[in-house]
Amino acid sequence: MKKFVTIRDVAKAAGVSINTVSRALNNKPDINKETKERVLKIARELGYIKDATATSLRYGLTKVIGVILEDSSNPFYSEVLKSIEMAARKRGFNVIFMNTEKDYSLEEDAVKTMLSRRVDGIIISPTQEKSEDIQLLIKSSVPFVILGVHFEDMEVPEVYSNDVKGGYLAVSHLIEKGRKKIVYLSGYLYKSVARMRLEGYRRALYEHMLPFDESYVFEVEEGVENAYKKNA
Repeated sequence: MKKFVTIRDVAKAAGVSINTVSRALNNKPDINKETKERVLKIARELGYIKDATATSLRYGLTKVIGVILEDSSNPFYSEVLKSIEMAARKRGFNVIFMNTEKDYSLEEDAVKTMLSRRVDGIIISPTQEKSEDIQLLIKSSVPFVILGVHFEDMEVPEVYSNDVKGGYLAVSHLIEKGRKKIVYLSGYLYKSVARMRLEGYRRALYEHMLPFDESYVFEVEEGVENAYKKNA
């Protein structure tokens, strides 16, 4: 098995103390310039890689953000993940990503995994089927942000779209095109996105003096193919 190069190995090769190597690697000012350059050169030649685990234990930071998404194949979330990685990299953080496939049990496991890895923060797009894992995050000391959905019964940091307005604008557009019988193919209504869009749907009908007919509202599993199945 290949042995990882340690600070001790670098110190021995450079003929200096471990403390001197540590100061050189961490760019401390109180070290001779020539000594620092020689230590860094030897470290590179030996293939030394900084031990992130040791650093996290020393400073209490892992410099890692956990990202939990319900469906990374969704173009929206793939763009979000890309942006998170870019922003994290600029600030010296790495990203650990887990996909839950819209399965709450996988989501719950992902939250526990991220907490066990001692990540410095978590960004999560929850399924909203249950909220025990979010309660676990609230009780933990790890900062987190809810992405894409809204919990009406909890005060938690959230970033989500104005889906009420989105539903309102979509239905208003159809009404202005002369449509009066408008079907709403909704996601599961335990999800805030589906509920908010339904609110926008109803608001648009009301403002245009059209009746709301509950028989025109269908709950379907997310996905275009599921909408077609329901229509069939």
